[in-house]
Amino acid sequence: MELAVEKPVDEVTVDDIAQRAGVSRRTVFNHFPSKYDVYLPPVVAYPKEALEAFATDTSTSLADAIGTLLDARWQNSDVSLDDLRELMRINGESTELRMALKENVECERAALTTAAARRLDRSEDSLEVVALVGTIQAIERSAFQAVMVHVGASSAEVVTTLDRLIEVWIKLCAVLAGYPVPASDP
Repeated sequence: MELAVEKPVDEVTVDDIAQRAGVSRRTVFNHFPSKYDVYLPPVVAYPKEALEAFATDTSTSLADAIGTLLDARWQNSDVSLDDLRELMRINGESTELRMALKENVECERAALTTAAARRLDRSEDSLEVVALVGTIQAIERSAFQAVMVHVGASSAEVVTTLDRLIEVWIKLCAVLAGYPVPASDP
């Protein structure tokens, strides 16, 4: 990240990265497929057990299942949100970095899509599955937007915000369906 502050990401070389890290060029490539992957945080994957529970435990309400899945993803992560904020800043500088990040995100989307299709007993390209995956990702993006404005924010704040956003989503669904919405807790 220091190098990305000093000059545009596309101008940073693998040799620059190796020198700053105090390792050989070969060591960099042993750990990262490209120089752009160096900038990406470790993927916060959906835990396999959480995806399996989401896919198969249909006795749990969809809202609770989404909450459990997202909590499992972020509860034990140790991602620096300040580093993510910096990544978002430099992301705009480089098409290659955006593509590496997109590839990273697509792998997790594919796993989520498979689990959602199993849960709903629909094909992965059905509108129900597309809507469910989009909703889950929108809840997650909204949590990040709410938390990322705070310097020093933590993954724990993401989890708390996710839980609150799911409550808001439930209320919005009730409004969309024309049901009365319970008053908010004080």
